[in-house]
Amino acid sequence: MRNCVGLCFVVSVSMLLGRFLGGVPASAEDGRGHGAGVQGNGDVNGDLEIDLADAVYLLAWLFQGGPELAPCPVKNGNCDAVLLDSGQVTCYDVVGNPVDCTDPGCFGQDGLYDMGCSNDLRFVDHGNGTVTDTCTGLMWQQDTPIDTHTWCEALAYCENLMLAEHDDWRVPNLRELQSIVDYGTWGPSAALEFNAQSVVYWTSSSADMMPSYGWFVDFEHGIVDARDKANPERVRAVRGAP
Repeated sequence: MRNCVGLCFVVSVSMLLGRFLGGVPASAEDGRGHGAGVQGNGDVNGDLEIDLADAVYLLAWLFQGGPELAPCPVKNGNCDAVLLDSGQVTCYDVVGNPVDCTDPGCFGQDGLYDMGCSNDLRFVDHGNGTVTDTCTGLMWQQDTPIDTHTWCEALAYCENLMLAEHDDWRVPNLRELQSIVDYGTWGPSAALEFNAQSVVYWTSSSADMMPSYGWFVDFEHGIVDARDKANPERVRAVRGAP
């Protein structure tokens, strides 16, 4: 009977750990030999590794009442659940005139609630051509390169970029690039720390409805759309910080 109980316990724990760890490797190498970070779920202790320590951590939580599971699994050095402030602080009536945000005629606007991680002192200029977003933890290339690139060329440019002694730069995905849009200004719609231009910037995301198109962000007004990947556009590189 004791052997049966022990066997059932081992099987149960194995199934549970399998659900959390899923046989996912602790890290993956990209094409240039750089660690690509934790892939998938299973990093329950938030240490950027999926290994035996996660199993010990999980069992301690289940049977000893602690420690608590990491509130937000860490992926590529960042917590992916950050709500960002849009940057909009002004409210408007139906014809576009500025109004008090408590005006009952159009109550409930973005500028009234001011939700999300604040834009105040959000971006840190390191003085070496890079800017860090303290809300997302992402490090950005500060200046807009003069040259334009097709979509594939943009990917290659960022993958081969050496800037501020870092060589793990990449093209941001659509959500990442849109995260630095400031919808409280335009022409360009970005914080001053970025030295942004009112032009289209590529993302690394393909348009699923038409894969020959890539998503972009137009920093004139912060508009998101997709266009043919053969079009030459600007690009701004990003990496996980620190």
